[in-house]
Amino acid sequence: MALLLAAVSAAPAQAGVSTAVFQPDGRIRKLGGTLVGNDIYNDTAAGQTVGAVKAVGQSQRFIVTLQNDGVTPDSFDISIEASISGGSWTFTLLHGWPGTPPDFPTPIIEPGGVYRFRAMVRPTDGAAGSSMTLKFTATSQHDGTKLDAVAGRVVIQ
Repeated sequence: MALLLAAVSAAPAQAGVSTAVFQPDGRIRKLGGTLVGNDIYNDTAAGQTVGAVKAVGQSQRFIVTLQNDGVTPDSFDISIEASISGGSWTFTLLHGWPGTPPDFPTPIIEPGGVYRFRAMVRPTDGAAGSSMTLKFTATSQHDGTKLDAVAGRVVIQ
């Protein structure tokens, strides 16, 4: 089952290092983990997904960083797709500390600048092997063909 929380135009993405005028770069990591997805651009989150195994009731925190890899200031529309394979789940998105809902679209981000938010995912019920994947897709507000996706996946232990 997939739940789409916001829509963006689906356009093909490019892989590799950007020299584009507009280019979002999504990166993701588990709290305390290694950042993945830097300078990888695609709309599938391939090579840009991190995962965790948690017991029912335990939360997993993912840190999502959106960097402006373009050469022009830009703001990004964000779509969030939740794919669930069994179980019951909750998730919360927060920006800053102690945490407020993130701004979507993002504020204007200067070239090389970043916007961060965190996603907390918690299974509330379900059998071992049930999973939830949250895919975050950032799309340039100036050029809808420039986008990037990252994902966090939690599997019930």
